[in-house]
Amino acid sequence: MALWSAYMALATLRVQAPDTSALAAKLAGHVTLAETRERTRLLGNVGTPIDVRFNLRPAPAHNAAGADPHGSLSGVIDYYRRLRPGRLVITGAAGSGKTVLAIELLLALVENRGPRDPVPVRMSLASWTRMPTATTTRDTGDAVRMWMRRHLMEAFGLSRAAATALVEDGLILPVLDGLDEMDGGGGSGPRARRAMQELDAYRYGRPRAGMILTSRSAAYDALGAHTHARDTARVEITPVSAASARVFICAHVQDPDRWQCAMRRLVLSPIQSG
Repeated sequence: MALWSAYMALATLRVQAPDTSALAAKLAGHVTLAETRERTRLLGNVGTPIDVRFNLRPAPAHNAAGADPHGSLSGVIDYYRRLRPGRLVITGAAGSGKTVLAIELLLALVENRGPRDPVPVRMSLASWTRMPTATTTRDTGDAVRMWMRRHLMEAFGLSRAAATALVEDGLILPVLDGLDEMDGGGGSGPRARRAMQELDAYRYGRPRAGMILTSRSAAYDALGAHTHARDTARVEITPVSAASARVFICAHVQDPDRWQCAMRRLVLSPIQSG
């Protein structure tokens, strides 16, 4: 009778528990559609964006294992997959291509994900307006889970049970865009600092949970090294050279002659990628 009762309890649990693998697969499809539209909005009809480069910005006690000194947009998925834990902070100047790099990485991860790999979901940090305080019954880091659940429900129409199941099963990889847009655009005030505290404490099992974050360099630096995310590879996007910009323009515009004036100006100074 005891064995039968245990079996029936397990069977009931299986019926009630959402199929998180199926939920994740369906969510991945919605994410692909949404981020493809955003990519088109940012890049227009350009099939492949300019191959921006980035350099690792090492810092004591803050580095993820496996981070190479240099990387590029074309190889960003391999760069990210070597990180242990999978925590990446993308910094750069305004207009340097941080969001484009994050979206390219997100789409590559979705295209190459296995059934139990987390689904990358992009969320604007500026929308993190309700950030509950840690209490004796709620550990620091739970605010990240609460925010992700709310985002899944509001942005993708998931039920509370489905959103909770995906988050608790470790099947959501937060892609956090725009730390510099918190605190009125400064990105170094109390909301940004509290967000970094919560993200630092966010775990799935023993290691810190994976995340991808973008921020302007000045805003991230203004937080101070003691506030930066730990066990994280921070990379800095480098300016695009004039020569690379000219090659890209000639390869992607239908009438290069119309761009001659702009390309002559490129000789004068390097530019940031758009």
